[in-house]
Amino acid sequence: MSVPWFERVVAWYGSLPGVAQLVLVAVAVFAVGSVVGRPVIDAVQWRRGTSDAVKEAVESSYVALLAIASVLVGFAMSDVGSMPAATGAVLAAATLSAGIGARDILRNTVSGLLIANTTDVSVGSWIEWGEYEGTVQSISLRQTKIKTWDGESVLVPNSELTNNAVVSPQANGVYRVDYEFGIGYDDDLQAAKACLREEAGRIAGAASEPEPQVAVSDLAPSTVNVQVKVWVHQPTPGKAARVRSALLERGKERLQAEGVSMPKPIRTIDGSVALDREGDRGGYHGVQ
Repeated sequence: MSVPWFERVVAWYGSLPGVAQLVLVAVAVFAVGSVVGRPVIDAVQWRRGTSDAVKEAVESSYVALLAIASVLVGFAMSDVGSMPAATGAVLAAATLSAGIGARDILRNTVSGLLIANTTDVSVGSWIEWGEYEGTVQSISLRQTKIKTWDGESVLVPNSELTNNAVVSPQANGVYRVDYEFGIGYDDDLQAAKACLREEAGRIAGAASEPEPQVAVSDLAPSTVNVQVKVWVHQPTPGKAARVRSALLERGKERLQAEGVSMPKPIRTIDGSVALDREGDRGGYHGVQ
C-alpha cells in the first residue's frame, strides 16, 4: 500500500537538479545529527576536569565530522552525475578550497589539544618561542593568546607553537640569570671574582642553592670577561628582571668601590685621508 504524500515527496525530490538534491540532503542530515549528537557532546564537555580547549575541540570536531558526513550522504543520495560539466567543475573547486581550509583548521585543532594537555604550557605560563616571549593569557582551539613584555597581545596559531621549539623557563621551578663583567688585565682577577661572588650571594630573590657561580668566560682585547650566574626559584618574568638588575647594579658598584677598572672596548679604525688641492681651494675626499 503506497502512501500518496510520500510518493509526491519522492517525485518532487527527483525533479530537483542534482545540486539542489545534494544541498537538501546535506542540510537534513546535518540538522538531524546536530539534534541527536547534542546530548553526547554535552556529556563529554561537562565532565569534571575537562579544560575549555578540550571542550571547544569536542564540539568543533563533531561539527566538522558531521558536516563531512552530511556532504558525503548528499552525494550518495543525489543525482550529481547528471550535472553540467561547468557546475561540476565549480563544485569540485569549492570542495578543494574547503579541503585546504579544513586542513589548516584540523592542524590547529590537533595542536590546540596537544597544548591543552601539556602541563608546561598553560594559562599564566611564561614561554619563549622564536624571537618572542611572554605570558599565556588564554588557549583556544585554533590559537593561543600571549601577552608580551611590551604589553602587546599576540594571537599565535597553535600549530606554530607545536611545530617549533617552545622554552618554558618556569617548568623546572628554577631559572638562571647571568651577566658578563669586563675587568682590566692589570687588575687582581681573583679579588674581583671574590667580590662578584659575594655580591651575587646577597641579591634579594636569588637562590642560595645552587650557589652563585663566577668564572672567566673570555679574554677580550681590552678586558678579562668574568661571567656571574645566579639562580631564581619559582621564577616569574618580573622576579627574574629584578634579580638581573640587582646583579648588574651591585656588581658594578662593588667593583668600583674596590678600585677594579672596567675598561671600555678598544676600537681601531684603519684608513687614510686624501686631500686634493685645486688652485687655492682644497677638496676633502674622505676616508679611503
